[in-house]
Amino acid sequence: MSGRFAVATGRRAQSPVGRLLTGLDDRTDNPRRHGPQLGEIAATAMASATPSDTRFQARRRGRDPAVHHARTDDSRLPGGTPRDEAELLIDERLKFGLDPASLLRLLERFPGRRGNAELARQVRLAVTRFASEPERSLGRALHRIGLYLEINAAVGPYICDLVDRRSRTIIEVDGREFHSAAGVFSKDRRRQNALVLDRWLVLRYSAFDVLAAPDVIAGEIASVIRRRRESRR
Repeated sequence: MSGRFAVATGRRAQSPVGRLLTGLDDRTDNPRRHGPQLGEIAATAMASATPSDTRFQARRRGRDPAVHHARTDDSRLPGGTPRDEAELLIDERLKFGLDPASLLRLLERFPGRRGNAELARQVRLAVTRFASEPERSLGRALHRIGLYLEINAAVGPYICDLVDRRSRTIIEVDGREFHSAAGVFSKDRRRQNALVLDRWLVLRYSAFDVLAAPDVIAGEIASVIRRRRESRR
């Protein structure tokens, strides 16, 4: 595990799913020995995830632990791990060094093994270029409905949160703490004007709204992008 990942995940690497993911590099390096075991390791790790792991995640993200835990109890991966925790760990591990294509090839060699299909599905839905938790959460929600956008992509001189070039649509996720500063606020206005004048549609969402209802916002974005793609044919 790289130093960057160790710093980024902190205590998460000590959770059962975290222990699985931090060991995947070794297993993918030796597929003959470890390939058949990946799904079973995943299922075992997921089954042993504890509520305390989830409450810790909620505190890290600034949410109320009781509310967060109640929501994830109804949305668990096979074996019992809270979906939010597993998705976050998978996304971070793929972002900081584990090659998703290599992992998928390995999992596809053993399709009948317990847990392999779900782990492969999670890898396909992963978001790896996120710069913040709201971006990651929204990216995941978009992937779940089959919409894959560029994340933190260059549009002219600007780096934009999510980009769909076919429809010329940009999605920005703004945290109040950073974007309310006077200089940043003015820069955002100049940047948005430049993009709009260049015929881009810019949709802006607050980080609070994205974390509260990522699937609702993803649905709205998908509807807008679909209409704009059709109108540009």
